[in-house]
Amino acid sequence: MNFPSKAQSINNYLDKMYDQLMKDSAWISDFDTLQKKCNVETSKLVNYSIAILEEIKTEVEKASLTPNNKINLITALDGIHRKLSISPFQLTKEQCLHVEMTPISNQVQQGKQERQGTLNAGTGVGAIVGLVVGFFITKSPNPLLFVISTLSFALVGTMVRSATVKPVVSTSKELSASIEKPVRRFGKVNKEKFETVVHQRKAVIQALFMQYIQQLEEACRRY
Repeated sequence: MNFPSKAQSINNYLDKMYDQLMKDSAWISDFDTLQKKCNVETSKLVNYSIAILEEIKTEVEKASLTPNNKINLITALDGIHRKLSISPFQLTKEQCLHVEMTPISNQVQQGKQERQGTLNAGTGVGAIVGLVVGFFITKSPNPLLFVISTLSFALVGTMVRSATVKPVVSTSKELSASIEKPVRRFGKVNKEKFETVVHQRKAVIQALFMQYIQQLEEACRRY
């Protein structure tokens, strides 16, 4: 079995596969479609690892080994394959999309000073005081004096009440017509960023498959 040749074939296969992935993804503009494309990569790797195993097992069947050694070796090869773990090719939007900082205007209404009506609580209080004072001053139920006294004290009560009411003071935030808040938005696929992610993924997978073929080779050498 020529394992150095097998290792070279694996590297060649991975080079072509990831080159093709970048070419096929060059026309993809949305994240979901890109993720689906990368999901296909994972299934291809699983199938390829099985193909490598089956090729070696076929060579073992043809090798000049005792039947017992063939069975033990094939069992060992199957055990190595079961331990092979290929993680899914999961992308994040930060890794492969254009990021735009978009300002959004948050309109804030200006504070309004509380408007007070012409009549207020002081009007009623002043009117009552005027009735009482008018009664004691005149010592008689003179309607005209009652009216004059009532109106006079009602006016005084209104003025006093208005003076004690504080207007609503607008805060600095309320006086701002708008506040600019930049919000991060994701755009279309960034080709350069995605290619960087693919190269990183390729390096991880190549190391994984080199370890895989090395373990298969070591198992074969024991027999």
